[in-house]
Amino acid sequence: MFRSIVFWITTVIITILVGSVVVLFSIFDRKGNFTHFCAGIWGRAVCRLNGVKVQVDGLENIHRNRTYILVSNHQGFFDTFSLVGYLPIRFVLMAKESLFRIPFLGWGMKLSGYISVDRTNRKKSYHSFMNMIEKVKDGYTAIIFPEGRRTLDGNIGEFKKGSLLIATRTGTPIIPVTISGSYEVMKIGEKCIRPGLIRIKIDKPIETSNLSKTERENLIIKVREIIVANYDSTAKASKNMVAAT
Repeated sequence: MFRSIVFWITTVIITILVGSVVVLFSIFDRKGNFTHFCAGIWGRAVCRLNGVKVQVDGLENIHRNRTYILVSNHQGFFDTFSLVGYLPIRFVLMAKESLFRIPFLGWGMKLSGYISVDRTNRKKSYHSFMNMIEKVKDGYTAIIFPEGRRTLDGNIGEFKKGSLLIATRTGTPIIPVTISGSYEVMKIGEKCIRPGLIRIKIDKPIETSNLSKTERENLIIKVREIIVANYDSTAKASKNMVAAT
């Protein structure tokens, strides 16, 4: 409970400080590079101050001069902190509309180019979807959580088919990203923080241009199988490490 109280206090303070700096310097940051830099500091600070370590494998699969769709499983509350803080690339993502109404946090998200989505309104959701397509066409790498929400039990859920349309409509390569450990750090519906290790596995890009109809239909299955396999191998390795100690 003490650590959880510290988490919320430090997160609020860090968010206010970083958000204030981003807003103050936004007039000089037309391309959003400084905003992205500040977001990285924000993510790393929240993780480190709460005893959460992050290990990233496979960064060599990301080339800075290319645009990608990063497709990731959604394990827990710390997914965003770890991705923003430890991936050395600029990206955008879609987040629920209510987050954009939070002072400092919402301002920083908007200045970072993130897209708000109202899942209760189909028209607004479609508009957000089209905005994301335009962002990708403009050269922004995007992160997508095709499960649609955080896992309830630690297992990887089904992937929504529409989530990969951004990749197929723009011909942008997909990179499967596997997150493990985040569920154990902070489960959905809980307020308690458990210090631990979050692992991020970045797989090789999958080309999406010039796919046949069958290949497009099976793409969501292929991506999920890669993420599940990486997740299972990471979980097995973690159990072996615990047993060894």
